[in-house]
Amino acid sequence: RDVEPFVEQTLAVADVAVLDQHLQYGAEESVLGTDLIQRLVARQFPGLLCVRSGNATAEDAAFYRRCGAHCVFGKDVPLRRMIEGLKVAYLAHASASGALGLHSRRSSCFTATVALHDNPPPLPGVPAAAPPGN
Repeated sequence: RDVEPFVEQTLAVADVAVLDQHLQYGAEESVLGTDLIQRLVARQFPGLLCVRSGNATAEDAAFYRRCGAHCVFGKDVPLRRMIEGLKVAYLAHASASGALGLHSRRSSCFTATVALHDNPPPLPGVPAAAPPGN
């Protein structure tokens, strides 16, 4: 029951979707990230689709790509390296597909991250935000 709202929200506001392969919604609902990717592809999601999984062998990555993923990151990949990889993959995908900044008028992932964490580390190439009240 959480799947369809996720798909609708992703289609409405996302430029990038990063999914785990094995998603657990409550005790009873289990969903594969590749199933969500296929749904998004079928609904013509123009953004970047990525998998971040503990199962990231070459065979796994080939399977995820056949399902529609543009990039794959193992969970062992440090977050900063994944962010850089996402940036490169997004710019290449957006340039090739013409989808650059499709939803740029909406909140970015970084903005959402700032809202969730009091003092996030600055991203490479992004100036650090001034502390509140300055």
